[in-house]
Amino acid sequence: MKTLRRIDLKEASPGVDVALTNGEAAEVARLQIATVAPIGDGEWRVSAVRKVGVMRVGSVELRIEPKVPLDRLFFVLSRTLGWDAWLDEDAQLSSVDDLYPAIAALFARSAERVLDRGIIRDYRETRASEPQIRGRWLISEQIRTRQGLPLPAEIVFDDFTVDVDENRMLRSASQRLLRLAGTSAELRRRLRRVESALSGASSLVRGTPVPTPAFTRRNAHYRDAVGLAKLILEGASLDHGVATVSAAGFLLNVATLFEQFIAVELTRAAGAAGGTIQAQRSDHLDHGAQVVIRPDLVWLDDGVVAAVFDAKYKADRNGRHPNADIYQMLAYCVRHGLRAGHLVYAAGNEEPARYIVEQAGVTIICHAVDLDQTPRDIQQQLDAIAANALALDDSRDGGRMDSKRRPV
Repeated sequence: MKTLRRIDLKEASPGVDVALTNGEAAEVARLQIATVAPIGDGEWRVSAVRKVGVMRVGSVELRIEPKVPLDRLFFVLSRTLGWDAWLDEDAQLSSVDDLYPAIAALFARSAERVLDRGIIRDYRETRASEPQIRGRWLISEQIRTRQGLPLPAEIVFDDFTVDVDENRMLRSASQRLLRLAGTSAELRRRLRRVESALSGASSLVRGTPVPTPAFTRRNAHYRDAVGLAKLILEGASLDHGVATVSAAGFLLNVATLFEQFIAVELTRAAGAAGGTIQAQRSDHLDHGAQVVIRPDLVWLDDGVVAAVFDAKYKADRNGRHPNADIYQMLAYCVRHGLRAGHLVYAAGNEEPARYIVEQAGVTIICHAVDLDQTPRDIQQQLDAIAANALALDDSRDGGRMDSKRRPV
């Protein structure tokens, strides 16, 4: 096996100089892992790392560590993806500092619980040519394809099979995890056991959409393992490359994950206040309906937008809140007649801030969520943001520019 040269990076770290071929550098840029710039003699400056995980590009293995502790990242994942068992893993994850083996170990534990509780099966209609008749004999098909010969028989029957979406996902995720180095011999043995136990399920074809099974009491014990499998399969859908450079890996876009997490948690926090949280609601800024606006979240009270939120993973490199974010939120507030709008960032160099636009009578409030805190503290931070934004006091109209409550 060809020896891989390992390069360790960290999300949001200063740029580092590494040796890459032109093809490897082009693949890192194409996959939007980071910004790469040539500095001469085969050296490239890698900066603005945007994803975390592990990636094999040609003869190089990139290992990218998230800036938040792994157990906090898994808390964000669990809340965003609706997993149930993350608390069981918290103590073990707190001592792990490498994302990819942690994902692999967590998946192995979840898949083993599935095997212990029982592999599900389901009936599937199957057409086949066999030397004996079972199920229903397709006589017209027999005459057309066999020209009157009685055997092999063209039949259709219901097969009670393990080849269902849930098992396909677990088997395929096991196979993907086994393709990359960096896991212990014991963990690889456990992954091979999972893959072998589900050998009756077909592997998912790369490039096809990953299934999204519906959960009932019959397959509820699959929920956590399937959630992890989906994460692995979508994060590992990079098994291709440019020119002669091959690429394979598992990467997470933490910015997208953070924005999804904020949506889930603010929906939870706002639930006690009544009304409805709506994600990605489309409206128009102009009378001609040409300028579309789409906030991350709006809170509707009796059909009226009572608050608006946008989640932004980080401010600019100097810790300032980008003007574009402020302009965007101002447009949302003007459109919906609100006195205040709320931008939610992950805490870093930036600090909470307020920007008052006197001419419009609007205050843009920038909140910073500290992901280094405990899960309970993180949720309390978001509870406070929701309480502030939704004006949980005697009047829900306190955040509107006028007292007329206009449905939109």
